[in-house]
Amino acid sequence: MKGFQPKLPKFNLLSRAIVIAVLAVTGLIMSATAQNVPHGLKTPPQQPLNLHPGNGSSATAPGGGINPDDSGWIFVNATNCYMYDSGGYTYLLLYPQQGGYYYTTSLPYQTMLMTACQTGNWIGIYEDGDGTWSQLYTYDYN
Repeated sequence: MKGFQPKLPKFNLLSRAIVIAVLAVTGLIMSATAQNVPHGLKTPPQQPLNLHPGNGSSATAPGGGINPDDSGWIFVNATNCYMYDSGGYTYLLLYPQQGGYYYTTSLPYQTMLMTACQTGNWIGIYEDGDGTWSQLYTYDYN
C-alpha cells in the first residue's frame, strides 16, 4: 500500500493573474506613498541667544510673538521643532503655527513635545506670566 499523498489545488490561469495583479497594485501604491517628499525644504532658524536652562518662551525676546504678561493656559499647534546642545544642556524648541517659540531642557517635557511636533497636534502650555511655563498638555488632534 502506498502512502497517502494529498492532492494540491491547481491554480488556473485566472487565479494566478489576479494574485499577480493584486501584488503589483499593492507595490505601486506603497511606492507612490513612500515618494511623497515635500519640495523646497528650508533650513532651521538660528539658535536663539537668550535661552536659559528650564522651560521658557520667546516672550522675553524682542519681537518674540508671545506676550510675556500672559499667564494661564495657552493653546498652540505644533509645526516644527528644533533640538541642539549648548552649555551642557540639550534644548528643544517648539515653533507653533501661532508664532514665537517655546523651549525646554527638561527630558520629560522634551519627550512630550517631540511627539506633538511629529504629528502637528494641538498643545496646551501653562504660562507662568514671566516668559516661563510649568505645565504641558498634548492632544491627539490638530
